[in-house]
Formats: sequence, structure tokens, C-alpha cells
Amino acid sequence: MENNIQEIPCGWSCGCPSLSTLILKDNRLQSIAASFFMHMHALQVLDLSGSSGIRVLPNSISDLVKLTALLLAHCTSLTYVPPLGKLRALEELDLSFTRINRLPQGVDMLVNLKNLNMNGTHMLGNIPSRTFTRLSYLQLLRLERTPVQIRAAEELEGLTKLEEIDAYLKDVHSFNVFLKFLQHREVPLGKYILQFGGGSLFEYRS
Repeated sequence: MENNIQEIPCGWSCGCPSLSTLILKDNRLQSIAASFFMHMHALQVLDLSGSSGIRVLPNSISDLVKLTALLLAHCTSLTYVPPLGKLRALEELDLSFTRINRLPQGVDMLVNLKNLNMNGTHMLGNIPSRTFTRLSYLQLLRLERTPVQIRAAEELEGLTKLEEIDAYLKDVHSFNVFLKFLQHREVPLGKYILQFGGGSLFEYRS
């Protein structure tokens, strides 16, 4: 971390099949060879946070099936994350302050995901309906400072383990949808932060 790595060149692969944690945060990475992750079958934590120059992640990340945390916060040039549907062990996915314009394919298949952070993803478009309902183990969902809206209370109805949500509410309809979600919960949320269309914030803690 913070060692000014700018490139992991083509043909370079890490011969560390037992490696469980790889932290490359706060580097000047601009590219990562597709072969780099091919033999990291035991990798559980991958932290590329703060790699502000990287635009595309290699598809070999899609096969890191033991990964429990993929941390990409403040990869401010990142526009592409490969499909993640195979990463069934993933518990934490941090996409905050990236430039992705769509949710990575397969996020709705991450059945063990507990923490999903999309804060500050200003380029993100609408996500497929009912994506969140399949993430039944989700405890933290951060959507503030994004264009993503919760369009219907049913989109959150399966999140029985949710403890904290930060959401963007564009209008009165969105606010009413969120109220309906709160009213139908058996266990109250511990915390929620609401960002309204004009930019004002409301925070609640139990």
C-alpha cells in the first residue's frame, strides 16, 4: 500500500496460491494484467481502494470464489467491474466513489453479502428491479449521493437483517415508499440517513 505501483504488466502472475489477503490501496495503479489473479485461488480480501488511475478491472477477478471482501472505494476512474456472480462467499462490496454506470453483473446472486456501499457513484444508472430483495443477509446498504432510487417498498422487503440504510429520496413518492418499508419491518432499523432531492440530509439513530 502507498508504494506508487502504477502497472501490473501483461504476462505477470503472482505465484502465491495460498495468499489470503492482498492490499494494494492508495497506489497509482492504472492497469492490472488479466493474468495477475489467475492463481490466487485462496484470496479472501482484495483491497484496491484509492487506486485513482485504474479504469478497468480484469475479468480474472470473476473467478476468485473465496473472496469475502472486494474494496474499491475511491477508485475514481473505475468504469468497469467484471461479473461477480460466482463470488458467493462475498460479504463486503465497496464501490463507493467509482465511475461505474451500472451495477456489476451478478450482484443479485451474492447471497452472503452483508455490506454493499455505493455511496458517491454519481454515474450509476437505474438498477434492475428487485435486485436488493435477493440479498437477504444484507446488513448495511449505502446509496447516498447516487442517482439510485428505491422505487417501491417491495424492493427492500426481503432485507430482514438490514441494520442501516443510507438512501436518496428524489420526491414525495420516494419518501412514502421508504415510510412504508419502515412500517412493515418487524425489527426497527438501527440507523438510516436520507438524502432529499434538494441535497438536505436527515439522520436517525435508535
